[in-house]
Amino acid sequence: MFKFLFDFTSERVTRAAYYAIRLVKHRKEISDIHSGLVVDGLPSEPSLEDQELAAQIIREIQKTERVPLKKLDESKAEQYIQGLTNIVLEVARRSSGYDRESGEQLLNSLREVN
Repeated sequence: MFKFLFDFTSERVTRAAYYAIRLVKHRKEISDIHSGLVVDGLPSEPSLEDQELAAQIIREIQKTERVPLKKLDESKAEQYIQGLTNIVLEVARRSSGYDRESGEQLLNSLREVN
């Protein structure tokens, strides 16, 4: 799920996922999902592009679950929040060029020097 997020930068995915998670957490309080939780003029609010990517995330959740976001149960909401968190971490890992195996090989070679 959310494979489309791997097409974006780590920063963009982080901002959009953060906003989508906010929407999921506050889903029962939002009267209009399209207006979301944006406070105009607040510098920490997501850009229009990030809002649209977050909306795409929300649409995928609603399509998969076949219910409006507002009717998503707590258990499913937590699963999606955790899933989005994992994707943010994976996108960041991939963009950093981190490779565990290479890192371990480098550490081992450095240990052999002493």
